[in-house]
This record gives sequence, C-alpha cells and structure tokens, in this order.
Amino acid sequence: MRILFVTYHFPPRNSIGAVRTGKTAKYLRAAGHEVKVVAATSGPASIGQSLEVPRDTIVYVRDPGETLLPGTSGSTASAGTEQPVRSLLRGVRKALYVPDRQVMWFPGALAASRRMLREHRFDVILASAWPVTSLLVARSAAALSGLPWVAELRDLWADNHYSQLASVPAWLDRRLEGVTLRHADALVTVSRECADVLAAKFSAPVAVIYTGHTDETARYAGSDPQPTSRDCLRVVFTGRLYGERRDPSVLFAALELLGDAAAGIEVEFVGPDVGDAQQFAGRYSMQASVRTSPPVPYSEARALQAAADLLLLVLWDQAGEEGVVTGKIFEYMGVRRPILVVGPSGTAAARLVTDLGIGFASSKPEALAAYLSECLTAKARHGRLSFEPYPCFERLSTGFQMERLAGLLSGVAAGAVRSS
Repeated sequence: MRILFVTYHFPPRNSIGAVRTGKTAKYLRAAGHEVKVVAATSGPASIGQSLEVPRDTIVYVRDPGETLLPGTSGSTASAGTEQPVRSLLRGVRKALYVPDRQVMWFPGALAASRRMLREHRFDVILASAWPVTSLLVARSAAALSGLPWVAELRDLWADNHYSQLASVPAWLDRRLEGVTLRHADALVTVSRECADVLAAKFSAPVAVIYTGHTDETARYAGSDPQPTSRDCLRVVFTGRLYGERRDPSVLFAALELLGDAAAGIEVEFVGPDVGDAQQFAGRYSMQASVRTSPPVPYSEARALQAAADLLLLVLWDQAGEEGVVTGKIFEYMGVRRPILVVGPSGTAAARLVTDLGIGFASSKPEALAAYLSECLTAKARHGRLSFEPYPCFERLSTGFQMERLAGLLSGVAAGAVRSS
C-alpha cells in the first residue's frame, strides 16, 4: 500500500504529536507499506527527536506564520518591550485565525502534496491533526487526485474545549469542519468519547486507535538511574502545562497536607512552559519541593522518565476533558513507571491508568496525599516502587495499534471502507 501522510507535527519536532506521527510512519514502513510524508519544518533539531524513517521520504514545508511570529510554537518570546507586543499579536492570531494558527502553512503544504501526487503513485491519503490545517491539505489533495483519505484527530476539532475562538470565527470553524470531514472516507481518534462525538456528526466510520507505547525498559535497565536516597520520592513531569489549564495545584495541596513528610518528595517539571509550576507551588509554600527545567532532547526526556519513581500527568478539570487521551500516557508506559494522574478520575485518560492498575488518579488533595504517603513508605522500604507488568501490554503497544491503522487504511484504499 502506498500512503501519502500529511502531518504538521513530525520528527525532529519535539512535541507529543510528533511522537505519534513519527511512530506511525515508522511502523507502517516496517509492515511493508510505502509512506511519503509532508510535514512542517521544526525548530532546532538539537532539542528534537531522531528520524526513524529515511530523510528522502519526507518533504518539509516552512510555516510562514512561525517566521512572522516566532515563539508561537513553544519557544521563548523575546524579552523586553517586544514581549507584550508579541503576546498581543499571538492573542489576536489565536482568536481570529481559522481553523488554527498554522493555517498559513496550507498553501505550501498543498503545493508539496500536489508535487508528491505527480511524482508518485498513492493508494490513500492519511492526515493527522492537530493542527487541523493538515486535514484541509489532505482534503484538497484528495479532491484533486480522486484518492480516498482518512482524517486522524488526536483531539476534536470544533468541539475542542481548548479552542478559544470568538463567536464568528467559531461559527466559521464549525462550517469548515463539516465541509472537510464529511468528505473523509474514515475518521480516527483516540478515545470512545471522542469517537461518539464524531459519529454523531459524520457518516464516515470512526475508529479508536491509541498512540500506543514502545517498550524502552531494556534501554535503561542497566543504568540504575534512581536517586541515591531511599527516602526521596521523585515525581517527574515532561510536557506542557498550558498555563492555567493543566494546573497541578491540587498536587501541591496534597504535599501541604503531608506536612514534614513532603520534604521527602521532589517534583520535577520539564518542558516549555513549566515555570508556572513554581507559581502554583507558591500558593501552598511548596516551592522547595519543585524543580523546573526547559525542554530537553527527546532521548533525555525518556531517560528522566525512566529515572522517576512516579510520572506525573496533569489534566484540566473542565468539561470536555472526558475524551482526552494524550499520547503522554503511552510515552510514560514505555518506561513502565507508575503514573500519577492529577485531575478528574472520570476522564478516559484517568480510567485507562486506573483500570490497567498502572497508577493512581484523583483531583482530591486528601486522596493524593494518602497515595503519596504509601509511595514514600514503599520507597523507603524497597528503594524503588514495585511494578507489575502491564495487563494487555502487547495490545497497547504502538506496533499493535499501527497494525489496526494499517488495516483501516487498506480497507479504505480497497473501497471496503467508505463514508456514505
């Protein structure tokens, strides 16, 4: 099967979306499929991921918007008097650009896709979002070529609760979603909750396909990266907090409840916007328990995860978060460390962790404090938290999930799966 894969996020870009899309291309190729990629250029490769597919199978297209407003994709804005101006411009851009702030990437990405279609034969087009501009590119390329196409939504589009469009742009956004996705031959998403939303709006079949984990325990097994002190419980977060949205304050409230025992817990935040963690911790006088670090290369982040006693996942306590299953969960699974979910226990992400018995989830300080106290006792007694193998570990692997994706794409390419 010959696949044209359109995705804004792709290695070496250092983002959780690029983790999924990079693995998608890698595993589809390993299964014998031919994959050509159209992606956006990324920031400095020194903080990114390694490519796991041949470089000559990828066409990178510059996003003029990133050049126009540097710092909009996670890099640090310039200091001084320019920072308020850039913040204002980014706010205007976020409020008015439909469907997302990467829309300026569309012309170049479509041109690159058309060149690919002229130079190679394809059976199906796959597009991954966010940003949903990737879906606009794929829909246009499919219309020009007559090829079937599949839309992957790692997060919902018009129903995305993280979107903050004004009323008129929001209306336009919903119209654009309908015009685009009603022509897709199949839809892919990451949770049953998201699938139900999409199935209620579109006639195309909807498949739930997880990002999946890649087992990396062997890579770090011989390094013994645990803290030297048996009394220190190390909690590690790698990723983004999205300002006030993924607020870890309830964790610091739990540490406050622990009293003197909190001195035995260290929480490390690593990512592009984690400086806010110190502010959150300050509300409970827990700054001494927190360390923050800027983004690190992907391989270094994986080593930090493997060295942790607990891996922290923070969810937004907001309606709409129910169906969010971030790829970060599966990234954490790959080093087989317990996962501490701070946020509503009724979300798909929290249920996945608790149902598999691979961690703990709560938005209650008292419950979190009790769990952390148990972990402190276990760490002091054993030196490392015990951990049982994941149930259904293979079925949750990236390889297994990508086999399911390949089966869907094959069906679409053969005409066996089509929207009505």
